Amino acid sequence: MFYSSFGSNMREFLLLEYASGLFAHHSLWQLGVDYFDYCPELGRVSLELHIERIPLSTEQKALKVLRICEQRQMTEQGRSGLGSAWNLLLPVRSICKILAMKAVRNNRLGSALSWSIRAKDAAFATLVSDRFLKDYCERGSFSDLDLIDNLGPAMMLSDRLTFLGESLGSQPQTFGIVVGCADGTD
Repeated sequence: MFYSSFGSNMREFLLLEYASGLFAHHSLWQLGVDYFDYCPELGRVSLELHIERIPLSTEQKALKVLRICEQRQMTEQGRSGLGSAWNLLLPVRSICKILAMKAVRNNRLGSALSWSIRAKDAAFATLVSDRFLKDYCERGSFSDLDLIDNLGPAMMLSDRLTFLGESLGSQPQTFGIVVGCADGTD
């Protein structure tokens, strides 16, 4: 990237270039994060742009990226300081949505629900809740009952999720009838 048009000094320009080069290497990108931290003018914006391009090949790598974002307050409240013209899509939410989609594709509904709650994505939480209900009607049981039992205030994210948590919690023996399964179990 070429940053001189933004008015940054030579030191910052060199640090930004070096950090960008480190991000290009699959095992040195974390070191690049530290270099961006030493760039007071454009480091945060550059870091946000680079983080969005990290391939999330494993959940462990995604958790590392999330930890980096959270340590630097790259969350909903922690927007970059360049004003409203630079309303960048914040990486934390994007990462959580990507991981939720991967989990659904791998039929890991509990993980998908956790990631969609963390992303505060009501539409995706509703989709996952529908999949939970469908699986319940097909198999007669829930794969992640502990997660559903312990949703707490997160169940308010989506009306379907609220229905799932409340109905299952209050009357588990009649849940199949409530959701419309043929005999309450299948």
